[in-house]
Order: sequence, then structure tokens, then C-alpha cells
Amino acid sequence: MVGFVQTLASLGYVKLRTVRVQGIVLSVLVRRRHLVVVRHTEEQIVRLGLGGMWGNKGAVALRLSIMGVNLCLVNAHLTAHDHLLSDRVRNYGDILEQANFQDPATSKLLYHDYLIWLGDLNFRLAAGPDDAAVRQMAYEHDLTPLLALDQLRAAQTSGEAFSELSEPTLTFKPTYKLVPGRRGEYAHSRRPAWTDRILYKVNEDVYEGARLSADPLSYQSHPEYTGSDHCPVSASFSVKVFSGQTPPCVEFLPISMWLIGADCVAKYRVDPALETSSWDWIALFRADFAGLDEYISYIWVPRSSSSPNSDHFVAVFPEDSITVPGNYVLAYCGRNGGGVYGVSAPFPVRYGHTARLAALALDGAPAAELERRPLLARAAPEQAREALELEQDQEQQERDQQEREPLLEGRPVLDDNPGPARAAAGGGGAGSEGETDGVPRRRIPGPAAAAAPEPPLEDWETVERPSSKEE
Repeated sequence: MVGFVQTLASLGYVKLRTVRVQGIVLSVLVRRRHLVVVRHTEEQIVRLGLGGMWGNKGAVALRLSIMGVNLCLVNAHLTAHDHLLSDRVRNYGDILEQANFQDPATSKLLYHDYLIWLGDLNFRLAAGPDDAAVRQMAYEHDLTPLLALDQLRAAQTSGEAFSELSEPTLTFKPTYKLVPGRRGEYAHSRRPAWTDRILYKVNEDVYEGARLSADPLSYQSHPEYTGSDHCPVSASFSVKVFSGQTPPCVEFLPISMWLIGADCVAKYRVDPALETSSWDWIALFRADFAGLDEYISYIWVPRSSSSPNSDHFVAVFPEDSITVPGNYVLAYCGRNGGGVYGVSAPFPVRYGHTARLAALALDGAPAAELERRPLLARAAPEQAREALELEQDQEQQERDQQEREPLLEGRPVLDDNPGPARAAAGGGGAGSEGETDGVPRRRIPGPAAAAAPEPPLEDWETVERPSSKEE
């Protein structure tokens, strides 16, 4: 799953949420630019194994609102085996009955504007040709007689199950049961069947003056993946949403830099139309985060603005919130799946003076110094050492430069000939003695380097729905 999420992150997607019960997993990812317009996420889990006590069979569901419409996604794993069709039909009804959301308008799966239902639904082929004949037809891509035996299509036609949903045109071979590691080869222990399906439903006329629609763009299997006895299936849809339906948001003011080892401050504005809560929270992420579960640290939002006459709120992260330099972002997150109300622009985090003291403590400073500045010495020793070495190199270069300037400006002219004498003078290293025409000369020390002041932290004071369009 990690590799899958990272691959999609490289294409501009962020994992919104993962719902899981045993082996039934549903991960929902959205484009990064759409993250702040997804609201009201809620999950449901239905267990059907062992009389509802075990989640080996059942479903997980996630609902959300985006751009004026609501969407529900369901991943289900239903009862197996050819002769247990009635159990699968019953599973479908149980999931519809038990998956209940809080919003009264969309409390049931079928009430949503868009419903996408996928998973190992385990529908098999009805009795007919023997197993060998079925395998041969599958190998030859002779699908019409096999589709006529498909239990799922028969259940839809009879109204027993999934009659409210549609399936895109099915053109791929049966996806089960395959020999793992051998592309396209069916196992002899089961009859081939289309157990893995993706169906959808659109409530087209729930809004006055607008008609919703979902157009399937693709529906295909992926036989190149051979790690399972199931062949993966994917589908893509183009769905209509409402234009101009950007919800109220939180705007972070620009952050120039944060320093490790110091309290870090951010300021933000809240749209007056946004309903907030004292249980909202602000999370710190790496700038290239791939999922909302990858936050580094978080704080609860302040209860009031920075001053009575200001619309700015001040968020203060304590000094131990971050220990590794890099580029980061902040995200304002609503309580109970309300959504991400705002994301800051990326900003750098660098080592400050405290980090340098911590590194010195690691390299043999007195115990009293270690007790005074223990935080980064214990939290990020390797990074602190690297920062110290870089600072030491820079300081040494500055000292060398300061020592060279008085030598060039104040020394007497010994010889108009710039050749051998000046070459000899340049031979000594830093802090060493050189010779000019055989006469020893001690280097004139430069002024002591002034300690660099600690950089200060910056104080930032600083209806009616339109016509629908396709996204």
C-alpha cells in the first residue's frame, strides 16, 4: 500500500483516508489542488463474518462532499463459492441496512448523489458447461456465453441484488481463479468467474435545474499483476459537479522561516462563513507529504484571535515540535472529518542558535551545558552535528579572511619584485610563521570574530447553485 500511495503522490495525489477491516481496505486519494474542497468525510464498517462478529466478509465505506455534490465509495467482500448465491444476495441487503451515516440527507448508501461499489463480490457462473469448457472459452476470449451465466447480472435482472446499480461494459476475461505468478493461467480448482467488479449509481435529478451524470471512461483488468489468484480491475469515470462551489477556507499568512529549537509562530485568517470548532487542529507536514496521516506534529487551534480588533489568529508550535530541517507546510483540519480547510505555502525550517549549542554539547561540552540545552542534543544528534560542521567551516573561512585583510593593508613593502619574496610569504598555513627573503615574520592576528546573533523570530501581524459542469 505504501508503494501504491507514493506512486500516486508523484502524480499529484494525496491520500485522504484509509478505512480497513481485516483484509478489506479502501484508500481514497484526491488531487492535491482539490484537498481543501473535500469536506464531511465519514466512514462506516460492516462486519458479516461469523454472524457479524468477524470482518473477513463485509464492507468498508467512505462518504465525502466535494464541489457541491456528495460521493460514497464502498469496498465489499461477499460470501464465496458457486452454490452460495443466496448468501451473497443477503450480504448485499445487510450492507445496505447496516451502513448508516450521520447526515440525514445521505444516511444510507443509496441516498448519495454518486455511489461507487467495488470489490471481490464473489459472484460466480451458473451451472452450464463443465469447468474445462469454461476455461477454454475464457482463454479464447469467447465471453458472450459466459456472461449469460454470470450470477451478478442475473441478480440485477431479477431485482435480488445490485439492481439499483449499473456496471460499465465488461470486455475483459474472468478475473478468478488464476495461478499466482503465471500470467493469464486459470487454476483447475475453481471455475473461472468475474468475482471482481466495479458498479456505480447516480441520483440524477436530486437538484432543481441540474442533472447529474457519471460517464465511464474505462473498465479493464490488469493481467500484468500476477501476485494473486485474482486479477486486479480498475475503472474511471467523468462525473458532473457544480461550478463555483468552493467552500469557505482558512488562509495562512506567508511564513519566511522557522528555527529548530525555538517556538514557531504562524498566523492565519478564517473565512467568516466557515464554521469552526475549538477541536479543530493545525498539523505540520513535510512539503511533499503523500497522505493526511503523515503529519509530524499538531496543535489545537487557538480559541480567539490575536487581538479583539484583528481577524488574524496566532498558532504557536512549541520548540520540540520539529527537529529536522527541510521544507514544510501547515494544514488546518476540521474536527471529525470536517475536511482540510486550508494549507499554507511551503516554508523552510533551519537550525538556529539552540541547535548549534546542542551539537556542541554532543561534542564534549560540560554536563551543565547539556542539561541547559538537552532537547536537540537528544532528538537529532546527526543533523545537529552536520549543521555544526557547516557553521564551523563558514566561521573558519570568515576568520581567515579577517586575518588576511590586515596583513595586506598594514605590512611594509619589502621588495618591488613580486616574485620569490611574495611567493615565500604565502607559504605559511593559517596560524603558522612564514619567511620573506629568509627573515622570519609572524602573522598579524586579525580581530576576534564576533559571535553571530541569533536570528529573531518574525512576528506576523500581519444559494442558488450555478449550472453544472464536468470535472
